[in-house]
Amino acid sequence: VQKVEEEAKKEEELYDKFMCYCKTSGGDLAQSIAESTAKVPQVQHDIEEGEAELQRLKGDVKAHQEDRASAQSAVQAADGQRENEHKAFVSASTEYKTYLQALGSAIPAIMKGMSGGALLQSRALSGGQMLRKAVDETHAITDYDRQLVTAFLAGRAADHQGYIPKSNEIVGILKSIEADFQKNLDEVTKAEEDAVAL
Repeated sequence: VQKVEEEAKKEEELYDKFMCYCKTSGGDLAQSIAESTAKVPQVQHDIEEGEAELQRLKGDVKAHQEDRASAQSAVQAADGQRENEHKAFVSASTEYKTYLQALGSAIPAIMKGMSGGALLQSRALSGGQMLRKAVDETHAITDYDRQLVTAFLAGRAADHQGYIPKSNEIVGILKSIEADFQKNLDEVTKAEEDAVAL
């Protein structure tokens, strides 16, 4: 009997513990559910804010990618333009230097008494054709001066009256042409240096 009473007492203690657990954990569970239910609107709001921020950031990323692509395109266009400017500089400066070299050889030869025809045929003076081209290309002289130089180089009269220009007159015209081409070379060189400095 004593054994049965002990078992009954143990069962009663277990029952009391179980009931206590049910009462307290049920209350805790109900309280936890109530607290969680109260947090749902705030959590929902936080999720919506997070999604809106995510969409804004995605839009910003897309806009920045487009800006970057646009900037890269602009850089490529600028590089292409700069390359074309450099090619134009090389072409112009080479042409001016060639003209200056031809003029630099022709002026002293004429001052020493060489005639125009001999000047163009002379093997010692390279660039006879460049000299003629320089005279044709310059804007520093009048058409009349151009005719005088061309006639002198051809060894013929400059007009129908039989006027043959004198070497001093030709040297003065050629020096004007030389100064013009030197000025042009200086200008394109300065423009190139300024462009490179940017």
